[in-house]
Amino acid sequence: MTLLKVQNLSLHYTSGSNNIRAVDGISFNMEQGEVLSIVGESGCGKTSMSLALMRLLPRNSTGYSGHIFFHDEDLMKLSDEELRKIIRWKKIAMVFQGALNSLNPVMRIEQQLAEPLILDASYSRDAISQRITELIGMVHLPNEILRRYPHELSGGMKQRVLIAMSLVLNPQLVILDEPTSALDVSIQAQIMNLLKDLKNNLGISFIFITHDISLASDISDRVAVMYAGEIVEIGSSEQILLKPKHPYTIKLLQSIPTLKSNEPPKFIPGSPPDLSNPPSGCRFHPRCDMALAICSKENPQSFLLNNGQRVNCWLLKENI
Repeated sequence: MTLLKVQNLSLHYTSGSNNIRAVDGISFNMEQGEVLSIVGESGCGKTSMSLALMRLLPRNSTGYSGHIFFHDEDLMKLSDEELRKIIRWKKIAMVFQGALNSLNPVMRIEQQLAEPLILDASYSRDAISQRITELIGMVHLPNEILRRYPHELSGGMKQRVLIAMSLVLNPQLVILDEPTSALDVSIQAQIMNLLKDLKNNLGISFIFITHDISLASDISDRVAVMYAGEIVEIGSSEQILLKPKHPYTIKLLQSIPTLKSNEPPKFIPGSPPDLSNPPSGCRFHPRCDMALAICSKENPQSFLLNNGQRVNCWLLKENI
């Protein structure tokens, strides 16, 4: 069953006289219970995409357009108030990047977990207490942390609290924006195991945003690769990791050290483009050693391969 369908979603920002095309016409589908990872370099638009899905728009945002269907309901047609009351945290929740910045430093953890339940007004005091205890157990934290303030918790504990907060109202989809970026490797592994348990036990769908492909490979059913505000390739984890088709995806994977190969990592030449003035044609062509003449002139079509993999690259035209 299709849970989420995104069509031609765009979100631009203004910076002085410049128009920053942070998210520029992306489209993808998600099935119920699926984990979709969004990977790419810093600044490619991953976080902006998550904010666009939640309609948490900065003041300098502009050019917000497209369609977001959640169970066939177009969220773009809802008012801000309807979206807040019907969708946010009840159907779609988000774990923001930077746990400490997302928690109120002067409120105890218990208060922060209880707040959305109190605002919902359909929970009794006993039901709220029971739900909070259930959530803390679900993320494998002791009840004693409920009386603590955020600064008294470790990085891993704060991240688990944020995950618990996202689950308060039983959403069907949780967006995780770099949930392990500030954690050491051992704590990263614990958080990833927690997410896999939640997926298996609760059937929750996740959009997992990361620049770490190794983490994406650990949890994802499908992977979407973003570059310069666009999704350039999307497919199953096996397709993207073992048989990538887009030159950017290939170079991204080549930049990662591997245990089973003597081949040293290779850096990607050049720098990501300025999204206020992106190059004509394919945005990756200035850094691509396989570029064709057409790549600098026309934006590539989206080619659907026989295996379901979708790639935005002119190199695929001859193989269709």
